[in-house]
Amino acid sequence: MEYNAVLQNRHYLSLWFAQLISRLGKIIHEIALVWIVYEVTESPALISLIVLANIIPNMIAAVPAGVIVDRVNRKYLIVATEFTSALAVLLIPLVGRSRFLVPIVLGVAVILDLLEAVFVPARQALIPNVVAKSELDAANSLSRLTISVTQMLYVIGGLVVGLFGVFAAFYLNSVSYVISALILLIVPTEAGKPESGNETKSSASEFFQEIKQGIKFIQTHTTLPWVLLLVLLSNFSTAPAGVVLPFFADVIQTDRSINIRTCLAPVNFATVS
Repeated sequence: MEYNAVLQNRHYLSLWFAQLISRLGKIIHEIALVWIVYEVTESPALISLIVLANIIPNMIAAVPAGVIVDRVNRKYLIVATEFTSALAVLLIPLVGRSRFLVPIVLGVAVILDLLEAVFVPARQALIPNVVAKSELDAANSLSRLTISVTQMLYVIGGLVVGLFGVFAAFYLNSVSYVISALILLIVPTEAGKPESGNETKSSASEFFQEIKQGIKFIQTHTTLPWVLLLVLLSNFSTAPAGVVLPFFADVIQTDRSINIRTCLAPVNFATVS
């Protein structure tokens, strides 16, 4: 596939670079999220709840989010979701290690997951409007490749938490959302317009009717429920790793026979501020 051609496209490059920045901020945020809850509560149950809050809302909101994306200018939508995400993340360092931390962390996790449910399809819907049809496969492939590659960079989150403290990770994520939103402003407004006729649909009855149609579409296509089930199982099969890692790391840190602090000096991953 010709990646060079799509990367020379200024508007697609904006979408891709914004995705990259936002993804890096997200992986740093996810590591910090688990660590701060572990630090304050040392409760596997609460950490599991936080992990679930990063998965379930997105799945529940998928169909309604698709209806919204079909009705609203996608450029305005993705810029608004990024700025809103930036503000939501700042709530965590704002409350600090107070008694409100856990409910705020849980609430922010839900908000970010719901916003992502809107952002991802809106961004994907923009791509065909900013690249030529012959470049569409390369553009979509590059977007998927970016997600896969950034999933292997969670070590960056650990480094940020270890070097600068857990709250620094949230500030950094907030900044990444702002940078992403500013980059997305480059995308032409015309490219974000919904298909002809959809922008005129504004009543609540029409909105819920389209949601029902979306659910019916899934039900009537026998392959789709199985695909969705595979996605669900995939998410839940990897989620436990995020729960046990802080406890596993703590055991390693306190095991004198391993002496990992000496091996990792001068970085002290056990101490987070």
